[in-house]
Amino acid sequence: MEEDLKIFLEDFVDFLDGLEASIVKLKKQIHKLVGVIEVKPKLSEETFNILKWENEKGSRLGEYEVAYKKPESSGKLESRLQYFEG
Repeated sequence: MEEDLKIFLEDFVDFLDGLEASIVKLKKQIHKLVGVIEVKPKLSEETFNILKWENEKGSRLGEYEVAYKKPESSGKLESRLQYFEG
C-alpha cells in the first residue's frame, strides 16, 4: 500500500510540473499577443531608504533584520518644537 501511494505521489508531482510548464508557456504567448503591461510599484523606493536596518538575533527566528525609522536631525526637531511652542 505504501509503495502505491509513493508511486501515485511521484506521478502527481510530475503532472503538476508539466502543468506549471504549460502555464508558463501560455503566459508567454499571452504576453506576445497583448503586450506586457509594466506594473509600477505602489511604494516608492524612498519609503525603504528612510529606514535604518539593524541585525537582530532571537531564540525562535535566529538571525534577522529589523527596520527602524531613522531619527530626525536635531535641527529639524528643534524647529518643529519651536512651531508648537510659539
